[in-house]
Amino acid sequence: MNTQNKNNHHSSVQQLEAACWNGLLNEMLPEIIPASSSDKKLFLWDIEMKKSYLRIIMGVRPVTIRSDFSVDPYIFFGNQKLN
Repeated sequence: MNTQNKNNHHSSVQQLEAACWNGLLNEMLPEIIPASSSDKKLFLWDIEMKKSYLRIIMGVRPVTIRSDFSVDPYIFFGNQKLN
């Protein structure tokens, strides 16, 4: 991958992150974030840029990700015991 392609990829990831912060997440992914039937509103608390994905943290209140329940490879593999 040449430098221009890396910059384009990084720029598109930044654009996606900005779109999420600007409230477009529900419009971009309506099947993943369905309209809530309850009165509880979900808040976007954090977006972390990883090598191949964005970790988007949403909820009614801030949460701490428990490493023993996470499927995030950066957290999961960091906690694995090596032989």
